[in-house]
Amino acid sequence: MKINTLALLAALTTSLSVGGTFAQTAAPTAGKSREEVKAELKTAKKNDCYEASTSPTPKSERSRAEVKAEAKGASTECEASPSPVPASTGKRAEVKAELKRAAKAGEIPQGEAGMTQKK
Repeated sequence: MKINTLALLAALTTSLSVGGTFAQTAAPTAGKSREEVKAELKTAKKNDCYEASTSPTPKSERSRAEVKAEAKGASTECEASPSPVPASTGKRAEVKAELKRAAKAGEIPQGEAGMTQKK
């Protein structure tokens, strides 16, 4: 028990002392300060040397309000895929009776292979 405790203590001490070795050093403060960069940007804007934002322009010519108004009046149903037709038209009792009959006859697939058990 003492050996395990000593080994754990040694491993913990080693990991804590090595952790500082891998820590990142601060970036060097070479170059311009934030204020200098801001001042350069301000003068560039005044002298028309600065290009406006390079973000992409919107693809739509309509405003957000126009799009929202159109969406409000639109139908929520999808025209491309009609709602599915129910697979069974029988009553619940009829379906349960059919299932019971198929189970007794061994017609229900069993297992991954999907084989039926014929009696």
